[in-house]
Amino acid sequence: MAAKKDTFGKNINMKTLSILFFAIVFPGLMISQVIINSITYAFPGDTIVRYLDLAPEGVEITDAGGDQNWEWTLSQGVTQVAAFDSNDRMADFPFATVKMTEAAAENYYAINDINWGLQGFVAEDPVGLGINVASFYSPSFSQEYAPVIFEDTIIQVFAVYTGIPLSVIPDTLLEMLPVVPDSLRLKVSSLVFDDIDAWGTLSINGNSIDVLRQRRENRVAIAVEAKVSILPWVDITDLLLDLVDSIPGGIALSDTVVSYRFLAPGFGLPIADLAVNNDTVRSVVFQAAMLSALHDVVFTPSEINIFPNPTTGEINISLPDSEHNVERIIISDLSGRLIKVEQVFSGQDQMQIRLDGVTSGLYFLTLVDNSGKVLGTGKVSLIDN
Repeated sequence: MAAKKDTFGKNINMKTLSILFFAIVFPGLMISQVIINSITYAFPGDTIVRYLDLAPEGVEITDAGGDQNWEWTLSQGVTQVAAFDSNDRMADFPFATVKMTEAAAENYYAINDINWGLQGFVAEDPVGLGINVASFYSPSFSQEYAPVIFEDTIIQVFAVYTGIPLSVIPDTLLEMLPVVPDSLRLKVSSLVFDDIDAWGTLSINGNSIDVLRQRRENRVAIAVEAKVSILPWVDITDLLLDLVDSIPGGIALSDTVVSYRFLAPGFGLPIADLAVNNDTVRSVVFQAAMLSALHDVVFTPSEINIFPNPTTGEINISLPDSEHNVERIIISDLSGRLIKVEQVFSGQDQMQIRLDGVTSGLYFLTLVDNSGKVLGTGKVSLIDN
């Protein structure tokens, strides 16, 4: 089947385009089909409450296809809370707009209504050394995105880098290396395949909603890299395997992880996320409601004024009724990919920037203060001069 591929790496087949066309022109013909055109923003002060069922009964992976009915009764015994705050690690994650804290991990996202771009996270190290470390995605991982529709496919390629402090490496092992490195890092290369393989109605504990099912397959390969002085990073995985008897934590250097995610309009995260092993469901994380306010007052970013719009390159930006100081303007494309960042002087009522070197198209503008709080958002159309 012919496919159209955009800069995000999303393969949109012709059937998808046809469905979108008929949904717009002949909406009466699209009675049950589910289309997700956007996803819910998350701002500092928001929270998402989810539940974990570690022993789900009656939850099975059905065949691909449309017009399905999934009816589950799940336990709400284990509660998970994802709380959103301002980015408090600007030096590490300068392009993130919010921090999501869930369990012992802090995830840093650049979020808009069509993309949750995961920039990195702070958590306990992945090899069981018992220390908290920062990990960085390159490029960012689009954990949630829109628009999506049945039979859409997206492929993402990225790597996650985690620094390994030399202080936690035994001196005896370092001395066995040909050269003692200045830095060590863990590199996890990921190839993620997302297939929207089914649609229908999902009922959890009697509450029903129309959903799309996404099969996510993540193929990972783990390597250890070392750096000496000005020389580039070097893969020393094979060398370390020759020197040690086993890998710390018993982790595998390559693996494939499959999950099934049920998506619905108006929700920031999946309604349900199924962890599977050999097509057997091992656990289910599910969501009972949309985003809700963690505090009594939730700051809502303003819609910024942009003119001229469309533009051939130079734009003026103003933030109405704001008592906050803009520090940066983040320009990203519709997939959430960072295009450029403009630093501005605090206290300006009106700002002017140029989109030099940027190809024509539609872009997001996000205004943030020095703490990373989103102050305003908007879209600008860049056209050829």
